[in-house]
Amino acid sequence: MPFLHTHQPGDTVALYALWSSDHYGKLDYLLDRPEFRDGIKDADIPLVAFGAFIARTGGDDRKLDRVLTPGYAEIETVAIGTALSPHLKVSIIRTGTERQPWVPDATRDVVELLERLIGLPLPVGHIVMIIGDESSCGCTWGFAFDSPLKWHQARDTLGGQKLQGHIAHELFHSYIQGVEWWAYDGTARTFEYIYGVEFGHDPKSYENPHGGCEAHDIQMLVKWEVEPFTPHYICAYYLGSELFRELFNHLGFEKFGARLKELRRLAALERQQNGGRLAGINVVQQVFASEFEIVEKHWSGKLNAPENLPWDIGMVDSSHNLIQWEEYPTYDGEFVTFSGSLLGGAVLSSGTIGEANRDGYGNFHIYSVGDSKFTGNISPAGQNRAPRDPGDTTALEYRLEGGTFTVRFRLPQALGDPSGYFVDVWGFQDESRTPVIWPDRDRLGYARIRVE
Repeated sequence: MPFLHTHQPGDTVALYALWSSDHYGKLDYLLDRPEFRDGIKDADIPLVAFGAFIARTGGDDRKLDRVLTPGYAEIETVAIGTALSPHLKVSIIRTGTERQPWVPDATRDVVELLERLIGLPLPVGHIVMIIGDESSCGCTWGFAFDSPLKWHQARDTLGGQKLQGHIAHELFHSYIQGVEWWAYDGTARTFEYIYGVEFGHDPKSYENPHGGCEAHDIQMLVKWEVEPFTPHYICAYYLGSELFRELFNHLGFEKFGARLKELRRLAALERQQNGGRLAGINVVQQVFASEFEIVEKHWSGKLNAPENLPWDIGMVDSSHNLIQWEEYPTYDGEFVTFSGSLLGGAVLSSGTIGEANRDGYGNFHIYSVGDSKFTGNISPAGQNRAPRDPGDTTALEYRLEGGTFTVRFRLPQALGDPSGYFVDVWGFQDESRTPVIWPDRDRLGYARIRVE
C-alpha cells in the first residue's frame, strides 16, 4: 500500500473504500487487478473508490473489470483548496458524459460555504464524485458519491442547479454522522436550501419533496422505524428538512451553524457512550433547547396530518396557472358556480359550445382533494352522455365566450361533501394547441370548491 508511505488527505478515503470492498467480498478481486499489483498509490485512489462504489452497489466481477479498464472512465483531479482545507482535492469520474468545467469551482463554493457555516475543515480530504451511466442512486457511501447524469448540464440551468444542490447535500453528510435518518437527511436537505439562497438559485430547485409522505410528524416516522430505500423514507427528507429549515430561518446563518457544530459534537458523544446508537430527538432538543416550541411542533405537532396540509400539495408541476378566476368554484347549498378568464393566449379544449358538443371534450373536470384522482366530467347541456364516473354531471349553465367561461352545475350526491373536491380547467397553453401534459390537452388551472 504505497499510498500509506506518506500521509495524504485522501488516505482515509482509500482505506474506507478498501474496507467497503472487503465487506462486499470484492477486495481480493480488486487487489488482483493488473493496475494494483504493484500496490495502491496516491494517484490510484479515485479508481479504487470507483471500484468500491461498483462493489457497494451490487456490481459483479464483469462490471468491475469493465469500469477498472484503463480508459473506460475519464478521471479529472483538481486541487480546490480552501482556507480551512488548503490541500483539498476533488476527483470527478465520468463515464458516458462530457466534461463540465464548472463542476470543480462549484464544489469549492460548496466547501467554502460549509466551512463558513460550521467553522470546521471539511472532514474529507479527497472528494470523489461519480457522474455518468454508472451512477445508481444519487447518494454517498462515505468514500465517494454519485450523481444522476441528467443534471450534468450548464451551471446556470435548472439541471446544473440541481447538481450543485446535490453536491451540497452529499458533502454535508461528511459533517453530521451518527444521527437518526430524519436528522441526517433533514439537515443535509436544509444545507441545500442554504446554498441555493446564497447563490441565488431558482427556489423550485430546493422545494421540500413531500412525495406523498404519510407520517403526521417526526415522532410517527421514528415509530415506524423507517430505513433508507424503503417507501416511507421520503418522509425523512420532507419532515426533517421542514424542521431544520424553520430553525435556520429563525436563528440565522451564524447561530444555526453554531448549533450544527454542537449537534455534530453531541452526536459523536452519544454514539461513543451508547454503543453506536444513533442520536435522536433527545440530542436535537438539547442543541435547540431555546427553540423548544419549533422542535416540538415538528416532532409531535401533526403538521403533516391531512387537515393541516395544503390541499393541492404536489400538484403545482401539472398546472400551467393560466386561469384568472373571477369567481372561484362556490357551493351555495344547491349549485356550484365558477367563472374565469384564460391568460397568456391559452385556449380551452373546445373553443365553442358547438365544438364541445361535437367533440365530447371535457373542458372542466372534478377531482377529489384527498388523492387528486379524477372523479368526473362537467359536460355542456345536449351532450347526453351516459355517466361513467360518479362525478359526471351536466351543467345547467355552460358559457364559453372567447377567453371567458361561466359554469353552474349540481354536484352529484354520490360525491358527498363539496369541499372535498376541486374543479380544474383543461385546454392548451396557446392557439397552436400543442399539448404538454397529456396527448390531447393540458391542465390550465384548478381551484377547490368553496362552501358558503
